[in-house]
Amino acid sequence: MSSAACAKQTSEAIVSGADEYTWNCSTCHDRPGKGDGPLAELLIKKPSDLTRISRDNGGIFPSEHLFEVIAGRKDVAGHQTFQMPGFWDRFRQTEGQCGYNSAETRIREIVNYL
Repeated sequence: MSSAACAKQTSEAIVSGADEYTWNCSTCHDRPGKGDGPLAELLIKKPSDLTRISRDNGGIFPSEHLFEVIAGRKDVAGHQTFQMPGFWDRFRQTEGQCGYNSAETRIREIVNYL
């Protein structure tokens, strides 16, 4: 594929944090983020209620902590790879392909969406 064709495809394919969340997180956390997505009942530990992140952290939104958790760099009960994949490794597999942002950008988009 030519670089011009790839650039056109990339500009059309870039997604928002909301899209990344929908495609990668909502099956467990559900669209509103309450932790009761369609696969939630199959997990050993119920997914977190993402609507309570700030409230559960004393009114502070822990952006960098969430980045590390989503990336799979910080151990959190219930986030083992058999429960939740490390998205850093998953997203790195598509880096350089037309239409995909870097792993860091994709994870930051999810954090910003939350």
